[in-house]
Amino acid sequence: MILSLKTIYYAGSDNKKAAGENDCFVEIYNNSAKTLYADGLCFALTTMNRYGYMADGTCISMQAPIKSSILTSKGTYDWSKSEGMADPAGANDKYVYGNVVIMVPGSGKDHPVKPGESFIIAPFAQNYKQPFTTSLGKQVTPEWPDSTLDLSKAEFDVVYPGYEQLDNKNAVNMVLIQKGNNKYMRMSRNGKEGYVIFRHSSPATLPAYQYPYKDLKYSDKTVYTQIPIASVIDAVEVINPNADGYVSPKAFPKSLDASYTFSKPDYSFRCVFAQGEPYRKMVASCCKTSTTLQSTL
Repeated sequence: MILSLKTIYYAGSDNKKAAGENDCFVEIYNNSAKTLYADGLCFALTTMNRYGYMADGTCISMQAPIKSSILTSKGTYDWSKSEGMADPAGANDKYVYGNVVIMVPGSGKDHPVKPGESFIIAPFAQNYKQPFTTSLGKQVTPEWPDSTLDLSKAEFDVVYPGYEQLDNKNAVNMVLIQKGNNKYMRMSRNGKEGYVIFRHSSPATLPAYQYPYKDLKYSDKTVYTQIPIASVIDAVEVINPNADGYVSPKAFPKSLDASYTFSKPDYSFRCVFAQGEPYRKMVASCCKTSTTLQSTL
């Protein structure tokens, strides 16, 4: 009896003729035969391993700003070397690391989700098929309204300080536990993060760490919430291959997601999304894989 990730619409619609990154959302589904409650459910955008090693042993990190970080032999971030790490022995295997962490509010039974039903979390719960205000405060009339979405009926939205004017009063505000390093909940359109839902008795008290820098002089002060894998309910990993076909090393253990998915980073109205657990059970022999989950609207 679980709530699971059904749709992760992170690629957005056409940048110029639709809503761009503004119409992203997440859909969470009741994959059980009983009414469940979303109260206290946490959703996180997690940091990924964008670099690593090429087949010839060349370190991709040497070609990018990430060269300032400490990597494992697999080319993944070595979180055991993060400043102040309390659990160095388990840092790389027992946790995922959240850049943005938000939580459904409620006292326990405020937000029921009936069997087979779902709810939507939208950074901005607006109707993008009609004139709308972007995250930058610009007024836009979509030229291609049929290629974007009406998110005005989303059950939840994510209101960061300074963006109150975009708050949909009919949507419940998610609780901000960690805002990340953007001014609003910005989902990576070209595959630079993973997604998890989890429950924890006190998510706001989970420790947070910076990247494992070789020298803290390289730090931008961003911290990442250390989320125990034991608390994770569902996860989808997104890894976008480079132009030469290089695929970054996985950040999630195969117990969370056996593979990965991605969309074409062309920002076109071909809006690709990853579908999660309910669909895994129907289309894959392994119910913990994202390989077969690319779809188009």
